[in-house]
Amino acid sequence: MAPDYPEIRHAHPHVLTPDRRRPQRPHPYPPGSKLPSLRELADLHSVSVSTIQRALELTRDRGLTVGRAGAGVYVTEGLG
Repeated sequence: MAPDYPEIRHAHPHVLTPDRRRPQRPHPYPPGSKLPSLRELADLHSVSVSTIQRALELTRDRGLTVGRAGAGVYVTEGLG
């Protein structure tokens, strides 16, 4: 079962982590993949860029993503 990170779901219920009320499905961002830009994620999930920034801060703090200067944000093994 996927880990539960309520503080990320609190940022927005469906941005980057599974919600237990929804059926489980493969994660759209497998380990090693580059995440879309902040604007693309915000548009995709109909939230503000600041919501995405906060969600990414939380995933980074949990070791689920890593930012590479000038290259973007990548998913670590922890989210796969």
